[in-house]
Amino acid sequence: MKKKVLTRLALFCCLIVGLSVFSATQVQAHRTWRKYTKLPNGTYTIETDYYEYKDWQKNSVKLKLGKYFVLSSSVQKKGNGRVYTSDPLKLKLSSKCKFYSIDECTNVYKRISKKKAKKIIKQINGECYYTLDKFHVKNNKVDKVYLLW
Repeated sequence: MKKKVLTRLALFCCLIVGLSVFSATQVQAHRTWRKYTKLPNGTYTIETDYYEYKDWQKNSVKLKLGKYFVLSSSVQKKGNGRVYTSDPLKLKLSSKCKFYSIDECTNVYKRISKKKAKKIIKQINGECYYTLDKFHVKNNKVDKVYLLW
């Protein structure tokens, strides 16, 4: 009889541990690749609905421009301060990569230099949740980057 009770108790403990691990992995599954959508023409759009404010977490999306286009994200749980980082999306920048910024008056994209784009990213400290609108990938290289600035 004692053996049966201990076995049930052990199974119950395993179930509780399994559920707690499962709930923790849901937060960790908050990955970059789930935060953008690829359109048929090769353009990736940022999922702004995915970033809706949740009072239990703080989202961070960072962009680095250089030889590579690196888009990384993390989630910070406000309760315990834990930070869950995602696997970064790292793509080469095409040598002919074009950068665009939206013109506030006409609401049309105008071309800007890579230097100007880097300056914009530097001003916002790499945080690109509101700044990066979309980017286009051709032959596994980023060839167009659209910024809201």
